[in-house]
Amino acid sequence: MQHDPDRTQNASSASVISHERAPDNTENSRGYSSVPGYPKNGENLMKIFLKIKNKAESGQALAEFAICLPLLILILCGILDFGWVYMNEYEVNHATYEAARYASIHISDEGMTTAILENNMRVLINENLTHKDSSLSVAFDWPVSDGIAKVTVTNPVHMLTFVGMTFFGSSFPITVQNAFFAQVS
Repeated sequence: MQHDPDRTQNASSASVISHERAPDNTENSRGYSSVPGYPKNGENLMKIFLKIKNKAESGQALAEFAICLPLLILILCGILDFGWVYMNEYEVNHATYEAARYASIHISDEGMTTAILENNMRVLINENLTHKDSSLSVAFDWPVSDGIAKVTVTNPVHMLTFVGMTFFGSSFPITVQNAFFAQVS
């Protein structure tokens, strides 16, 4: 095999030509794509997708917030009213317990009549209630039968929010009854 210099020269020039880029109408001088919507050289496809997605969902968060806000307010108001009623029920229960305890200790005191005892118990209940209504009622189950007497306290609680007023009306009656052992000598 003989070496042909013309053939070698032609082969080397062909390889040089094959490595060069042919001019393309879709690229500018820096190599970026001038076709809209297509990524430029070096641009991340995820960034392009997020740009398109963000444009399509620009009011979605506001719409979701507008749908969820009334439900969240309803739940919050329900929690507030439930806590308010529960606190008042605890308070009435504690006041009734204190009155029954007072009666069981002092019922056999000398000179203690049922009228004095009931009056002292009413005062004690009023002292223990911080949220009392003008229609607070206190009832006593006298005379003592089998050594047991009962104190019943009913205190209406006014609702705080429109949710409680919608479901329970403007006030919710809390009735607590406590029994105590009273030995009359």
